[in-house]
Amino acid sequence: MHYLNMLMENIPASTLNINSCGYFYTSTDPVYVKRPLGRKDYLLLVITSGTFYFKIEGKTTILHQGDFIFFPPYTPQMFHSKEGHKLSYIWLHFSGSMAKELMDENNFEPMVIYRSDSPLSLLPSLKSMAEELNHKPKHYKTKSISLFLDILVLLSRSMDEDSSLHRDYQQILPALSAMEEKASYSITVSDYAALCSLKTDHFSHKFKKLIGVSPIQYLSDHLMQKAAELLTTTATSVSQISEELGFDDVKYFSRKFKKQYGVSPASYRKINRTDNN
Repeated sequence: MHYLNMLMENIPASTLNINSCGYFYTSTDPVYVKRPLGRKDYLLLVITSGTFYFKIEGKTTILHQGDFIFFPPYTPQMFHSKEGHKLSYIWLHFSGSMAKELMDENNFEPMVIYRSDSPLSLLPSLKSMAEELNHKPKHYKTKSISLFLDILVLLSRSMDEDSSLHRDYQQILPALSAMEEKASYSITVSDYAALCSLKTDHFSHKFKKLIGVSPIQYLSDHLMQKAAELLTTTATSVSQISEELGFDDVKYFSRKFKKQYGVSPASYRKINRTDNN
């Protein structure tokens, strides 16, 4: 840790500041963050469980457990989770003239998704940092910087060790983004594989390895979630929703929906309409 020791001897607090940090966990409530102009500092987000949906340069990007991303200052931050889905993540805001130098030193690029195979290993350092920032004991700024550097080193090392997974994830990202932006039952697994320039079997194997379920299951779950959202927030008819989501047969759509939620689309709407609450 020679580099770390050298940094600690030479960094005034004004050149690197840890502004805030935390660990967020929710069981089912959705999370919405909308900062069109971003913030004046850097943001580090590490997904420790669940799925986050981001708008990056106008496109939907999906982050899963183990993914992390840096937002530079004054960059739009638009992301959310879905109702009923568990989510937890680490967040950390930092600033100062040395922030970019540290990013470059550890080979981190802003707005790029990286993967860590052990995101929960960051929690001890993060909790200690939060204690320092909350209680402000003597030399808390220096201690917070030290803990921040520990987190960067852990992320950098886990990224290097897991670089093949990172490359694989980037390879299937076009399909994940397409599923989120315009999911349709009429689009086949082969179509999604072609978006990634992969053979269908190779794509399916890679997808399940990284995401934990097959492309078919992932798409089916997403379509049913989208159907449930449309049923509760719009007056669109069941047949129109079925058609919009790419189903040729509304009866088949209704059977799949009932299998997922235990009730028919019409009953689900009656029970869950937002204007009934």
